[in-house]
Amino acid sequence: MTAAGREDQIEKAKEIIKATIIGLAIVMSAYAITFFVTSKLGGTGGGSASPGSSLDCSSIKDEQTCYNAGCGWSPELASGTNCGNKVQ
Repeated sequence: MTAAGREDQIEKAKEIIKATIIGLAIVMSAYAITFFVTSKLGGTGGGSASPGSSLDCSSIKDEQTCYNAGCGWSPELASGTNCGNKVQ
């Protein structure tokens, strides 16, 4: 806007805008890739239970729900057990 018709300043502004758009695309792509990878590996992006969370794993009785919650389902557990804990 302040170029007042000077071609050199107009070209410089166009280059800055192009670089800004490319930089924004790189940052957004990096965020999307990071979120995808962490959600597939069971990180915080995937909604797994973290230490100190208020999730009560002992009340979960379904293997898939237990696994998705990050409560540590053990395949060795026999039926009649809760998620990671034997039913008393």
